[in-house]
Amino acid sequence: MPRIGQLIVIDQVIDGTTPIETDPAHYEMLGRADSYTVQVYVSNSAGTNPTITVTYQASNDGRSWISKQTVLSSQDITSTPYESMTDSTTDMKNGAQGKLLVQLGGTTPSAYVRVSVCLRTD
Repeated sequence: MPRIGQLIVIDQVIDGTTPIETDPAHYEMLGRADSYTVQVYVSNSAGTNPTITVTYQASNDGRSWISKQTVLSSQDITSTPYESMTDSTTDMKNGAQGKLLVQLGGTTPSAYVRVSVCLRTD
């Protein structure tokens, strides 16, 4: 599978539990891939029982989004640095556009989060 690109889609400190999503400038490129590998790096976590959830969503119109895969689900990030690398499911068929949502959980969570994606085609 040829690699078609690599993007850093999140690179910031996140405070609270409000979901953060990739910049719309990346939607079209994330939708081009037939598969992807997501690398999540977390450091400087704070709060009570902080967790991170990362979800890939797809859309054909850029307005209505469907969750296609949970990349990380409520992963404990109490001890940082934390790092993970997850591949898309083998039967992943994306929409015309894609995005990643990152959400911290726990009580008053905060952390520095970097999410990078390697995109591939069949």
